[in-house]
Amino acid sequence: MKIPKYYDVLLKDAAHIVVQHQQGSASMLQRRLKLGYNHAGRIVDQLEVLCIVGPFEESRARQVLIGNIDDLEEFLASQEIVFYDEDEAIAKKEELIRKLSQKENALTQGFSISSFNQILSTNENRISGKDPKYILKFVRLGRYLRDNEKKIEELEYSLKDIPELNYISDQLEFLEVKNFILDRKHILNCLVINAIGMMTALMDDKMVPFFTIYEKYDELGVFNNAWQNEVRKTLDNIHSDVSESNNLLRSLVASVDNFEETMSMQLDGIATSIDISVSNLHESMEQRLAEIDDSVNVGNEIAKVIAYPDPWERFLHA
Repeated sequence: MKIPKYYDVLLKDAAHIVVQHQQGSASMLQRRLKLGYNHAGRIVDQLEVLCIVGPFEESRARQVLIGNIDDLEEFLASQEIVFYDEDEAIAKKEELIRKLSQKENALTQGFSISSFNQILSTNENRISGKDPKYILKFVRLGRYLRDNEKKIEELEYSLKDIPELNYISDQLEFLEVKNFILDRKHILNCLVINAIGMMTALMDDKMVPFFTIYEKYDELGVFNNAWQNEVRKTLDNIHSDVSESNNLLRSLVASVDNFEETMSMQLDGIATSIDISVSNLHESMEQRLAEIDDSVNVGNEIAKVIAYPDPWERFLHA
């Protein structure tokens, strides 16, 4: 699911007027829609974002980039647009902020990729004794987890670079990106917990839970080095697109959409939940973590993950 784009409820009417008259003028919209000039100006800015009109030119009306109403209707139908009423949007913004706060409070901080890597390093001989090929499998799994973590960190860094946003539509999209990042952190926590559980199961000779989790990661392509390299290249390109764009918010939204398309569609069945076999291994997992001086109450942390609101929930569509 891509980040929805929020636009003024009058934008569609405004777009019809602009395309029909082939004139991208705020004053024309002000007259025909009986709007204040600032409101009309915000709609024209949104028309520019959608590439229905061109950029501002001194002393000239903006160029209209769509030639007829049929093309306009086809274009609008192809976009993931949420039209908002100003008052309703403000109420929804407050609701979204409250629910995002709930997600932040529910997000577990108890597991880390470094803990996974330390357990692997500490128990290298033990794991090799089961089958040397599993060392390579776990190394690739660690790299997969780190690639996800790195991309989340880059998105968070880009989010901090966004200047103060004046338009409610931009504020809503900003919050949607924040929602995506929080959900991604939760999903990464699930991936790390399942990975530590899988490694613990192998060392405890509990092969049914080991292969239950292993098969799910194998379906993701985690152990396929060529697939991992392709994903890493795609993620690097996404970050480059954000860094080079002048419109930071729009570029960040596009980056999130690309990231979700690249990574998320394959995560069903493992990333958004804790495998039941992992819950049954929590005492052994605590022992492995204690061996690397990481004191985590695994049972409590798993309970927090399970209690986390459903990822990808779009509150504004409720």
